[in-house]
Amino acid sequence: MAVGVTHFPSISAVRTATIVLAASDSPHANQADYTCTGTDDQDTMMAIIALLPSQGGIIKLLSGRYSISDEVNVQRDNVFMLGEGWGTVLYVADGSNCTVVHVGTGAIRVDGFKLAHLKVDGNAANQGTYAQGGVWLHGTALVTTYSALVDDVWIYDFFGTGLFLDIGHYDVVRNCVIEGCHRHGIYGCSTTQALITGNTIKNNAQTNPLDSGIYLHSALRVKIEGNSIVDDQSVPTQNYGIDINHSSDTNHLIVGNVIRGNVSGPITDVGKGTVMKGNSGIRDRGSEYLQNTSGRALALGDVVVLKAVASGQEVDTTTAQGDDKVYGMVEETIANGDFGYIQTIGETAHLKVNGTVNIGVGDLLGTYTDAGIARQAAAGDMAFAIAREAYTGADSNGVIDAELITPRKL
Repeated sequence: MAVGVTHFPSISAVRTATIVLAASDSPHANQADYTCTGTDDQDTMMAIIALLPSQGGIIKLLSGRYSISDEVNVQRDNVFMLGEGWGTVLYVADGSNCTVVHVGTGAIRVDGFKLAHLKVDGNAANQGTYAQGGVWLHGTALVTTYSALVDDVWIYDFFGTGLFLDIGHYDVVRNCVIEGCHRHGIYGCSTTQALITGNTIKNNAQTNPLDSGIYLHSALRVKIEGNSIVDDQSVPTQNYGIDINHSSDTNHLIVGNVIRGNVSGPITDVGKGTVMKGNSGIRDRGSEYLQNTSGRALALGDVVVLKAVASGQEVDTTTAQGDDKVYGMVEETIANGDFGYIQTIGETAHLKVNGTVNIGVGDLLGTYTDAGIARQAAAGDMAFAIAREAYTGADSNGVIDAELITPRKL
């Protein structure tokens, strides 16, 4: 029989590392160890988390609506909060303006959290200020969260970002729906090796038109795979499907996603080393991590050739027009002797060109006689890019939009 919310026996009196909690309106509350009152239900959840042993355990949330007026803050490892499906609803009470589930504090490392099989309803119309995230996995540069899993969760109508991945490592977001939130759908801030897969992320940024479906800032090696990132409203609000927002974003993999309907386009990327493959709405993009042995520093937008060495991992500049060994474009400053990212295929806004021979949109481009510069390709040249922007200046000061292609002989 369910016991009252004010009575908390030891965990051994309930069952080993599993506690069943019912909402005030759960249809099978008699199966629960505890029943919430329908007011400040996060207090009951916090008290139950405190009952779990140090190694963690499972809180099973029966179907029903749980009223949340302040965050459920998880500060111990291996806590699993598992609903019975989207009929288990964590509902933000009117005027609460709060995160719903907050893992960590920024000062405490939390490992192995899992949230699954439930709905977070932000009740945005009855909130007044943005909250940090419907679900917030919270770390700092020194203390982070590790290996959290958010699985089969519907985050709906949250007055803020739906899911905030804040300086975590190896977090996984899969099979979720993140819909109608008022800022980003997912925000990955300095997160490392996160996996975002199989989700539907739609119609977010309801009251902040600069926000996007997925927003990455200073993140490392995030894999975004097999998601649907769409805005199908009559008046779209998601700025980009994916916004890779910072020059320190590095080595992300974007593969097999459907991205459409977003205000400014499917993706914007100012990071380095991003690889894109097999996405609907995005051209493929390739990048390699190679060594600069040119004898000088290389800068963003410089054109490079593959050096004739056994390793095949070194790049150089050339002063030969139409060089057959042209390989790609530099994505970041690379000191001589250092490794860095070289873009080999896909769209760029940074290609350096000379316009002595006028460059028009659609022209093929090859190397020029100034080191690191491209020009309109001529017969017999090896072309490696297509101009997406004209340049007619009789100098080597042009920087244009272009698409890098597999090199081809003209």
